[in-house]
Amino acid sequence: MENGGVEEIIRRRAEGRLTREQGPGFLREYREHPERFLPLIDRQYLTVDEWEDGVIRNLGWDAGIYQENCPYFAECWKLFTATVMTVTLPAAAFPGEPDLKTVLVEFIRNGLVAGLCGEDPPRIETGVLTDGTGAEFRTFNLVLSEDEQGQMIRWGRGYFSYDELNALNGEQ
Repeated sequence: MENGGVEEIIRRRAEGRLTREQGPGFLREYREHPERFLPLIDRQYLTVDEWEDGVIRNLGWDAGIYQENCPYFAECWKLFTATVMTVTLPAAAFPGEPDLKTVLVEFIRNGLVAGLCGEDPPRIETGVLTDGTGAEFRTFNLVLSEDEQGQMIRWGRGYFSYDELNALNGEQ
């Protein structure tokens, strides 16, 4: 395969995607044909309130394809003065320890984040978790902004309200 510019690589990837759907459209497609994809975390089925507790405020969510048949589920939330995005991906997509720079580039390519706003490298914390179905996932927490420091990472195309997720889960 010949080497191409970044735009050519992105175009080829987009043409080869299993789906172009995002958010509720993607979840409907995923639920109709889960055999096409790696597992998606069971948080997709939650009914979410605006306030998780007295401290955490749920802002929005997104879901779609990270790479090839690998779906992601992203949540944006606010804790005190920090706005954080958590992206959950199937652990099977990472045979070893994930390279956080590559992960950030993929988040940008997929529109989850639009880019960096400062000179400092973003803080990304990663972890491993097992959901209620027994599937293993990698989580990536990115601090998007802190009130004292301003915005460090711009959210990409935006996110969907939890009212949409709750309505979709009410259809089940």
